Amino acid sequence: MEKMRYFVLLPEIMVLTLDQKSPYILDENKCGVPMTHARFVRERVADPTFGELGMAGVLAGVRIINALGTGTPGTLVAILDEDWQILVRATENPKIVVNGMVAPGGYDMIAGPQILPFMNAILDATREPPTTSRPA
Repeated sequence: MEKMRYFVLLPEIMVLTLDQKSPYILDENKCGVPMTHARFVRERVADPTFGELGMAGVLAGVRIINALGTGTPGTLVAILDEDWQILVRATENPKIVVNGMVAPGGYDMIAGPQILPFMNAILDATREPPTTSRPA
């Protein structure tokens, strides 16, 4: 039987500017857009950490995205332990692509501290499913 990791998608977070007065993430109409936990995971899957693994990374990313289901807060996400390990690496040390070259990326220090709950939920994924959640 394959080893799994489990975490529950958290409620969305309205990331605010440094003065905590205005939304930091804006859409094309300059309206505030909350960060969802599912979007955060999708952005981590888009990290070069996955692509550097070739087809294995692509397959891991597809499995993780599929495990998000509808992405609704409270959804139980169940992923293979080996896929979770890649997701952890992409979460702990995100990378970026600059002029076609992979470079260390890190987090924006305005948004990063505010979305720490999303990061911690991934890092703290359990080997057993929690009892209070709904499946993806």
